[in-house]
Amino acid sequence: MSLLSSAPFRVLLIMTVFIVLIGGFSWYMATLQYERDTAHLQFVDPNNDLWNRAKEQSKTSIDTLYSLYPQYPTGAFVKFSNEGASGFQEDVWAQVIDLGPGFVKIQIQPKYLTEKNSNPERELSTGRIIDWMVQLPDGNIRGGYTTQALLKLENAKVANDSLEVKLSLFLDKLQ
Repeated sequence: MSLLSSAPFRVLLIMTVFIVLIGGFSWYMATLQYERDTAHLQFVDPNNDLWNRAKEQSKTSIDTLYSLYPQYPTGAFVKFSNEGASGFQEDVWAQVIDLGPGFVKIQIQPKYLTEKNSNPERELSTGRIIDWMVQLPDGNIRGGYTTQALLKLENAKVANDSLEVKLSLFLDKLQ
């Protein structure tokens, strides 16, 4: 009787194949979940010069947000760093619901909330704002410097007329 035809070997072989299949399926499902969790993200090198200029221009022009907010309260947004659903820091846009000296009250979209951060409304110090943006009734946008940087970085990879059209909506140009 050979080893290959023995019952213990066949049982061991079947168990090994079964374990490999379950492991492979689990890995595949985890990969799909990660792709769903991160599909909306755009990764940017935090040392990128254009990205850092965008954040600096936003900080130096925050007074413009304060002056525009009373006229366009439903079109005002700020970007800040938040722990994302996947457990890492991500920059998130949130709608401004109140703005005062040194603070901003925001409402976050549910997809950015984790169990420990389940309240969609919160107050931030203005020092946590990475960027600001006000969408005007005519479709034009004030601020939005990091979004302009992302569009420019994407356009540098693949020239695209629709990206140029989107960039043309921003009235405050990224320098």
